[in-house]
Amino acid sequence: MTFHSIKNLFSIDRTHYEGQTSAGRLAFNVIFNVLATVIDSLLSFFLIPFFIVYLHKEGYGIWSLVGTFFTYSVLIQLSISGGISRYVAFYEGKNDNEAIHRIMATGNICFAVAGLILLIVTFIGTRYFGQWFQIPQHLLFDTKWMVFIVGMSWVIIMPFQSFPAALCGYQCYGFFRGVNLIGNIVRAGLIFLALPFGIGLIGTGIIYGTVQIVVRLLLVIFSLRFLGPRSFSFWPFDCSLFWEMISYGINVIFYELGIMIIYRVANVLIGIFMLISNVTEYNVLVSLLIMLSALTQTFNTAITPAIANLQSQNNPEKIKEFYLVLQKFNILFVLPSIGFFIVMGQAFLTVWVGPEFSGLWPVLTVLCVGHFFRLLQDCNFKVLCGMNHHKFYGSMVLIVAIVITVASIFVLRQKLGLMGIAWANTIFLTLFFGIVMEIYFHKKLSISLKQMAAMVWYPSFLGCFPAITWMILWRVWRTPTSWAEIFLVALIAGILVVVFSWLWSMTDNEKNKIKSLVLERIYNPKC
Repeated sequence: MTFHSIKNLFSIDRTHYEGQTSAGRLAFNVIFNVLATVIDSLLSFFLIPFFIVYLHKEGYGIWSLVGTFFTYSVLIQLSISGGISRYVAFYEGKNDNEAIHRIMATGNICFAVAGLILLIVTFIGTRYFGQWFQIPQHLLFDTKWMVFIVGMSWVIIMPFQSFPAALCGYQCYGFFRGVNLIGNIVRAGLIFLALPFGIGLIGTGIIYGTVQIVVRLLLVIFSLRFLGPRSFSFWPFDCSLFWEMISYGINVIFYELGIMIIYRVANVLIGIFMLISNVTEYNVLVSLLIMLSALTQTFNTAITPAIANLQSQNNPEKIKEFYLVLQKFNILFVLPSIGFFIVMGQAFLTVWVGPEFSGLWPVLTVLCVGHFFRLLQDCNFKVLCGMNHHKFYGSMVLIVAIVITVASIFVLRQKLGLMGIAWANTIFLTLFFGIVMEIYFHKKLSISLKQMAAMVWYPSFLGCFPAITWMILWRVWRTPTSWAEIFLVALIAGILVVVFSWLWSMTDNEKNKIKSLVLERIYNPKC
């Protein structure tokens, strides 16, 4: 490979992404994001039982706790990235490159400060992590060094976080997701190869941190080719723009913090009140819901910049049209997925992580009910983010998370175990996400209950009904005992969803748009 071919590999045609938002561009971003996240989820899916085998329940429980600890630190990034992405999309719609330059310079300074904050967090975690949780004595040394290694990798990459945020604003998710996907594949491959040789927690942390740094470096190189060298400047710092971004980002951080607490706080509380092995048990269950959440969030990621672009054009009817279609597709994905975990959960856990986890199926079933309603709110939140009307959502999700945390502490102190935590989640998720926030969103977009039922819920249920019926009939007939049977059930269910969604859920107009988009990507791939 010559120098020029390497240079061309990192070349990006910026004009390819500039201009008005089109349905083809939005569809490509959604499809590419979903495919990349499916692969990422599959890697995590196969790594979890692998971790349990070679790190054992205690080791994987510690790995989960460390991951939870630094997942919260990512909120420093999200509070700024959300603002950068939204405002880059907004000013790109106005072709205001000077404003975009100010956004990048302001973001670079913010992330440099964030890196210093994360450095302090890393030193504190390294010093006190073993005292906060019931870590087995023989794993204290490994835990300390793993916290330090993972934390320092985040410190190193934090100053460069403006670049992926800006790329999201331009809606050029292709190479952004592609580079991250390649890094995740390499990391998983290295762990699969090295873990059987006894590298333990420290070695796993080194692989994780090193790959993360290399991936970010490649992404920065790509971004500089796309955005130009001025994007890596620290001047001018726009104070008014900073407060606008923070005002926007603080509501994003409330939402993301709330979601992280909902999914992850139980790991922390179980690590305090119960055994590390119980952390592993709960994390196995919640990992399935996190993977499902990652897929729905990725499906909805492209919505925010597209809505922001439409908002700059003052096109509320188009925004409503996008929402109704995308939420219908969300339900067509989420409902049969949740149905699979409820109907096939016991057999699935047995085949996936072993028979000792099959007794957790009732806990998974209860969790699935509440998280069904939570997952459907991702689309709503992304739409409101694009409109910059998401303040209520951010605050409400954080309130729900705090309520669930208090309820979880109560049930753990009452020694109600994992089932108590599951009910604490489901009751409040159903109440707030299924009722309160849904009503608020419909009023915000002027969508009536009749419209929602006729255009979203009814056709979605029609499309999902045959697949769910198929899974129930198979479960009554026999319990799957192998990956082949599990795969067969899931494959046929997926085919049924696709076929009957096309027949019963989509309007003729939607079918024609899908056909035209497919033909457009085939015959004019640069559109």
